[in-house]
Amino acid sequence: MAGRQRDGRVRSLKGRTICFTGRVLVDGVWMVRTRCAEEAERRGAIYRTDFSRGVTLVVYGDLAGKVVTDPRRAYSSTLVDVEEERRRGRHVCVVDGDGFSNLLRRRSAPCLELRRTGQGVFALCRLPRPGTTSSADPSGCGESAGTRPRP
Repeated sequence: MAGRQRDGRVRSLKGRTICFTGRVLVDGVWMVRTRCAEEAERRGAIYRTDFSRGVTLVVYGDLAGKVVTDPRRAYSSTLVDVEEERRRGRHVCVVDGDGFSNLLRRRSAPCLELRRTGQGVFALCRLPRPGTTSSADPSGCGESAGTRPRP
C-alpha cells in the first residue's frame, strides 16, 4: 500500500482511505471535514464519511460539540472503533492536525498510539521510534504498531 512504512510514520496520503473525527486545525486555520476531504483527495486519498474496515488513516480532529461515545476518555465512536481494530490486529494509523498538515505538504507524519495512562485513561501519543523501548510494537504504521492491549 502506498505510504506504508515500518517506522511509525505515515509517508503519504496517496492510496490511504481516510476519515476525520471532526474539524481539523491545519496551519492555524480550522478546516471542516469536507474541506479536509477535498485536500486529501487531491493528494490521492479516498475519503469516507464514516469509519469502516477499509479505513487506513484517521485524522483526529476537534470533538467540541460532538457526541463522544466514551466520555471517560473523550473518544468519538471513530476512535473507539480504531482501538477495537488495533486490538484485533489490524493497525489503523491515527494522525492529529499537525500530522495532517504535514501530509498535505507531502511530508511524513507520526502515527499516534492510543495509550493507557496510570489513571486508566487513554491518550493519543506518538509511537516510539525503532530502537526505543515501549510495550507497543514500534514496527510502525500499516502493520502491527499499537495492537497489543496494555496491561
